[in-house]
Amino acid sequence: MCKTINEYKELCEDDKIILLKTSCPEILCLYKVVNFDFDGEFWRVPIDSENGLIVSLDILKLQQKTYMYLLKRYLELKHNSKTESEIRFLRLMNYV
Repeated sequence: MCKTINEYKELCEDDKIILLKTSCPEILCLYKVVNFDFDGEFWRVPIDSENGLIVSLDILKLQQKTYMYLLKRYLELKHNSKTESEIRFLRLMNYV
């Protein structure tokens, strides 16, 4: 899609890469908003043009908590320090 925009064609390769890398989070965020059903509070994840997968928001929240717990445990085991693991966990969560 970008290749059809004349201004994009004129950019050097490094600028094209930087532009794509910095715009990816925004594009993904827009994609997620479009596929969220606010009335039913679930995500619709398109698999193809005819079918979709419905994922309950509660299930997503549970999976998020599970992965966060596992990450905390991993950091505790890796660093052998509760304080260091908490610092690294919070730093990681700030980046996400």
